[in-house]
Amino acid sequence: MKRYLFFIAIQFAVLVTLHGQWLEVTFCGATTKVEPVKDAQGNDQRHKGALMLKYIHVKTFGSKSRIVYNIGTTSSDLPIDEKVYLDDCFNNNIKTNCNNCGVCRQPTSNGRPFGRIIAESDYTGSIRVRGKDGGLLIESTGYTNQVCYTTPGLDMSNYQKRPMSLEVAFEGSKDGDFKSKGVEVSYTINHGTKKWLKRLNNTVGEHVFKLSRTDAMISNGVIDLHPIKDLHLNSNLVENELILEYRVNQTAMFHTSIWSMDGNQWQEKTVQLTPSREIHSISLDVSSLPGGSYIFLVKDSNGYSHPFKFVKS
Repeated sequence: MKRYLFFIAIQFAVLVTLHGQWLEVTFCGATTKVEPVKDAQGNDQRHKGALMLKYIHVKTFGSKSRIVYNIGTTSSDLPIDEKVYLDDCFNNNIKTNCNNCGVCRQPTSNGRPFGRIIAESDYTGSIRVRGKDGGLLIESTGYTNQVCYTTPGLDMSNYQKRPMSLEVAFEGSKDGDFKSKGVEVSYTINHGTKKWLKRLNNTVGEHVFKLSRTDAMISNGVIDLHPIKDLHLNSNLVENELILEYRVNQTAMFHTSIWSMDGNQWQEKTVQLTPSREIHSISLDVSSLPGGSYIFLVKDSNGYSHPFKFVKS
C-alpha cells in the first residue's frame, strides 16, 4: 500500500485497469461487562478490562523496515487522533452504525477521516472508544457486544504479486474481574472473501498477530472470469455520469457499488450485462456525489471484484 493523500497520500493512475488492488484490515474486540458504569464514589469504571489497538503494520514480506502502511502509535505516519469516537451506546442493535451512542463519530488521522467504527449488538451497559497514544482504546463493551474498527481502503496497486506481511498489535488489561476478550483480526482485498487471522478469548497482556509466509497476502490482480472479455471505465474523470464499457460472452448479473476513499458506501446497484462482440456501455448517475476520489466496485456472481478508481469533478 502506498501512502494516502486523500487520507493517506494516494497516487491516482491516469489510466485505470482491472488490476488495481486495495486492502481493508478489521480489528474487533470486546471486554467483560462493567456494571455499573460508575462506582459508589462516582468514578467512571469503563477503563477496567480495556482493550488497546496499538498499531497495524503492512509490510513487504520478510522486510523489517519496509512498512508500506504504519497505522497507530503517536510516532507513526497515521496515528489515530486523540478524541472520543463512541460513548454510551445503550441498546444499540444496528450493526451498520452507532446512532444510539451519545457520541458517534468516525475516527480521524491527522485531522482527516480514517476508517470507521461499528458498535454491534444489544448494549445493556455503557461503552467508550477513544484515540489514545495513536491507537484505539475500547472500554467496557461486554463479551457479546463487539466493537470493530476497519481501516479505509488502502492502495496496494504497486505491490501486485508480492507477498505482504500484516502485523496487528494490541494489549488487553484486567482490573479485578473485568478483562478484555474476544479479539478477532481479519483482512479483505477488494472487498472479496474475508480472511480471518485469529480469534483470541484471553487477551490480557500484549499480543501481535503476524501472517506466516504460507498465509502472506499476495495481490495477484483481479481474476478475469470467462464470461468477461473486456471491462473498463470510459473515463476516470467524470462529471454527472459514470460510464462502464464492456464485452461479455454471456448474460451476466453484476453488483456495483461506489465507495469513498474513507470506506463509506455512497451508491449500489445491480446491473445486467448482455452478450456482445462489440463494446457496449452502461451509465450510472453520479451527479449527487460530492467532488473527490472514489472507487467503483463491480462484483460478479462468483464474488470476484473488479475495482476502478475515478475522480468526480
